[in-house]
Amino acid sequence: MKLRTILSQQSLIDLKKMIEISGFTAEPHSNKTILIDLLCRFLPDPKNVFARLHALTAEQRNVVIALSAEGGELLEEEAIEELFDGFVHRFHAQLTTLTQAGLVFRDTITLGTGGTLVGIPDALLKSIPVPKTDQGRLRSIMKPMSIGLLRTFAQKMTLPITDTRRPLIIRTIHNALLLSDALKQYLQTLSEDKRTILDFFLTRESATFQEVVQTLGEEMTRDLEDLLWKTPFFHAPNEDLTRTHAPIAIAPDLRRVLCHIAQNQGGQLESQLSHVIEVVPKAPPTIHNNAPYLLHDLATLLGLIERKWPRRLKRGGIPKGDLRDATHFCHGQADPGYVEFLSLFAETSGLVQADGNIWKTAPEAGMRLEQVIDIRKTLFLLWLETDRWNEWAADRTGRNARSPRLNNLQDLRKEIAKGLQSCEPETWMTYPSFYQFLMRFSERFKQFAETPSSVRNLVTGSTTADELLRRMLSAALTWMGVVHIGNAEAFLCPLHQGTQAVFQMTRAGSALVHHQFNELLLDGIPPQNPQSKFVVQPNYEILSPPDLPCSRYLTLCALADLKTQDVMTRFHLSREAIQQAMGRGLSGQEIRQFFAHYSATGLPDMVDALIGECENKYGEIEITPSSGFLSVATEPLLNELYAQHNIAETLGKRLSPTTVALASKTRPEALMQLLHHKGYMPHMDREQSVGREDRHQVIFTNSEISELVGYLESSSAVLAGKSDAQLDTLHHLIKRLKRTLRQTSDAQKIQAAQHYQEAFQQVVKGKNMREESLEDLLRFTGTNPATTPIDIRAIITYAIDRHLRVEITYGPTQEAPQRIIEPFSEDHAMLYAFCQTRNGDRVFRLDKIHFARLTSERFQRSV
Repeated sequence: MKLRTILSQQSLIDLKKMIEISGFTAEPHSNKTILIDLLCRFLPDPKNVFARLHALTAEQRNVVIALSAEGGELLEEEAIEELFDGFVHRFHAQLTTLTQAGLVFRDTITLGTGGTLVGIPDALLKSIPVPKTDQGRLRSIMKPMSIGLLRTFAQKMTLPITDTRRPLIIRTIHNALLLSDALKQYLQTLSEDKRTILDFFLTRESATFQEVVQTLGEEMTRDLEDLLWKTPFFHAPNEDLTRTHAPIAIAPDLRRVLCHIAQNQGGQLESQLSHVIEVVPKAPPTIHNNAPYLLHDLATLLGLIERKWPRRLKRGGIPKGDLRDATHFCHGQADPGYVEFLSLFAETSGLVQADGNIWKTAPEAGMRLEQVIDIRKTLFLLWLETDRWNEWAADRTGRNARSPRLNNLQDLRKEIAKGLQSCEPETWMTYPSFYQFLMRFSERFKQFAETPSSVRNLVTGSTTADELLRRMLSAALTWMGVVHIGNAEAFLCPLHQGTQAVFQMTRAGSALVHHQFNELLLDGIPPQNPQSKFVVQPNYEILSPPDLPCSRYLTLCALADLKTQDVMTRFHLSREAIQQAMGRGLSGQEIRQFFAHYSATGLPDMVDALIGECENKYGEIEITPSSGFLSVATEPLLNELYAQHNIAETLGKRLSPTTVALASKTRPEALMQLLHHKGYMPHMDREQSVGREDRHQVIFTNSEISELVGYLESSSAVLAGKSDAQLDTLHHLIKRLKRTLRQTSDAQKIQAAQHYQEAFQQVVKGKNMREESLEDLLRFTGTNPATTPIDIRAIITYAIDRHLRVEITYGPTQEAPQRIIEPFSEDHAMLYAFCQTRNGDRVFRLDKIHFARLTSERFQRSV
């Protein structure tokens, strides 16, 4: 506190009394300002301070020295409790004496309604001797610290700060640091190196910065600087902390609490690893366990893949849009990464196989899903070792393109799996304590947590070790049933706010992290009953029990539309679903046998009739999207399609009694839906095998297709001009090829067409152009050269028709210079031509052309 500010709060009588007791002299009629100026000159004088201090009683001197050791400032309630043992009357009596002595004052203005301060002005503090044992106490260390550092430190200790004024923040931090439990909790958030530094100082009274670095190593420099400047732990008696040779010591009042904590932990602050993980005695109110749904969700995903045959991406994987239904039907997992993780597993383990550019479920997938131990083992090893999973989404890079991000993730997964080996199964533990455990257990994890910039490519954005660990625990490890998480919403909060986040290792998870692939992996997975059957109802609904074997459930997903997932899974049998099954190669008889054998109610007549209807109609209409044709079984059926306006708009010209070309704007998938809506059951022929008669798979680049289209357009134009033959098939083929070039530039196609057009003209004419132009010159029956207007116009008209050059003289007189022109248009007064002399298009007045001569030189000009 400032001396002048404190004196201004005193009454005139108190100021005069203070001057009288101090032995000063002042004019009898001096006002308050004069008295304050006089006291500000004499009170801070060290000799006067020393004299006034020794004039006090021993008890009063101890109060002044103790207050000075606390930084010279305390809240009134703290001063009463700590300096006067809680006796209020004794406090006021002593304070009056000390104030009159000009040493200790009461400040009622600085905090306003927040409280009253009791302290020694800063100008007097440096003259009051403090014993060495009391130097550097917590309050005196925090007094010169900036308010920003104090607030940041309070946030790290998770202290509730309702008032940001310095004395109140100092009181909150001081009380927390001197409580063993609060201090111990904060120490657990420090790194292992920082706790090692504190242990080093507890073994000696003081040490220099240089001694710490020489003893513990250069890597401790940064941690030591953080402790010196960002925490109120250390002080340098009579020195500056910035000097490397200054003796540094821990605050004496804080040292006593630290020694007590270290003694309870076996002599040091760095506790044993086994004691770091904090165990929760009671289970949390909400527990997330995905293990019972794992195989069921995987079977649902494979069934939808078999049903829809999704597109295969360029470097593997399934488009997210094709997985949307699977995300909707998976139990208890709203995270879209869950389905992507399962699809990556299905692709990697061979449960789905690529057939050209589509995915199909492997024939043995259903039987493999019933091998629970093998599935869980393979699933865990995929997460542990894959280079295509980045904890947020499947990575679509090449399989062999190992980036630093994926390498770092792979290493961190292995470190976390090793850390989980130290966790007791079926024991609830807090997430923050496991994070601290990993900080000490794994150097790799600690390096990422403390220096994230060194692995900046780990994931996109500014991912921290806390975010990554929370994601791993609440995502893949929970999906696989390795852990159960409690209070799942707490895992969305950062480390310092996630105190309610807890998890436990399962018995199956413990076996997985220890690489013990035995019967423990069956734990948590509901058994499948080989005798279980589903129920087929006459209204085409199918109810599937939860213990239905995966092979049957997978077939059921492929034969019917999945509607809802609950205790019983509900399907609906539709014509479209049966048609798709027949498109995959199943016959009506095989579908009947499946329902009759595995349905508890047999095969209802309504369902049998639906299968029969589909069996009769399926394949009557076949669409071939690769070539753009539609073929039907009979000619009347094609007539029926043409008779329907909506369908006729999608069809092109009829090529045969049973074959028609699709219109150029028709999408095969949209036509399929339209035919379904009209009650037909078309078949989309997606097979592109080479061995089939008159059907081949040919792969062209865009430039090659452009070249081919240019050739076909030029050839069709030549043929159309020389023959009366119908070229509908050729025109249709050109349209189909041009559809593939909609998103590419036309420049290459136009260039190719011009090139082939010139080539065809050369071949079709079959004569030398020079000879043809000479023949055209000889056929001219008019006057050549000509000088009269009528003869000149006749030469120009003939030259325009035959593309012949003309030599003219053009100007105001007959002696004008000669020019060679290529005429291409004329009217009653003007001629438009290309002038070779001027090298450009020009306009000539016919009345100024005095001479014209027709030449045998032909020009190739597009008009």
